Amino acid sequence: MDEIKHILLATDGSQGALRAAALTGLLARGCNADIGIVVVHSENALVLPAMTSAVLPGSVPFTPFPKKDAKKRIEKAAAKTTLPDTERALGEAPGLVEHVQLWGHVAEKICQYATHNDIDLIVVGRRGKSAFENLLLGGVSSQVINHAPCPVTVAC
Repeated sequence: MDEIKHILLATDGSQGALRAAALTGLLARGCNADIGIVVVHSENALVLPAMTSAVLPGSVPFTPFPKKDAKKRIEKAAAKTTLPDTERALGEAPGLVEHVQLWGHVAEKICQYATHNDIDLIVVGRRGKSAFENLLLGGVSSQVINHAPCPVTVAC
């Protein structure tokens, strides 16, 4: 790698991710690089909206909404909170800033996106919002480090 032209910032809106955004902004300004901001939503976020009172006996009945509608609501919420907070932490960007929301296994989707979009550097926070996932899976940042197609910087 001779120069950094395209940086991928993975965010979930956590404090660690916001520190990663500030670092990404600094790096991008220094390298005059474009930035891709990716939010990856776990399919686990769709479990509750899909449940009905038949699945949870004795629960208060509610009208479930289709999976597609649940995804739209979650993406809309991220566009209203996570992405603007990330942009503020990022600061002034010298080049193109692209927002992407994906669904699936978080580390896998980050690495796939980096592979298919000529990413030169991935920046992630050390700890995200899900302590449970971190305990079970060893953390998204660790998985990205082990499978990324390019260098990874972890902001502490």
